[in-house]
Amino acid sequence: MSKLQPTTPPKGVFVGINIMTPDVLGYYKLRSGYVELSEGTGFQNGPIFGVTVGEEDEKGPDERSELFFSKQEALSYIESLS
Repeated sequence: MSKLQPTTPPKGVFVGINIMTPDVLGYYKLRSGYVELSEGTGFQNGPIFGVTVGEEDEKGPDERSELFFSKQEALSYIESLS
């Protein structure tokens, strides 16, 4: 059972839309920062899922941001960060 609970991040943590994964599925709170889970279509028309990690006091995504080919893999990664 997932312990992830959707939340709303503070304004300015996630700015703009990712061209590859433009459809935001949800935001989650981490111990430090927030995560945006988004969905899009890859180059071969398969689904892709972006996990963008953002901090309240930093601009832009951090190095923990990743791309996945399944929603379950993306959610498992988010759980590993929290």
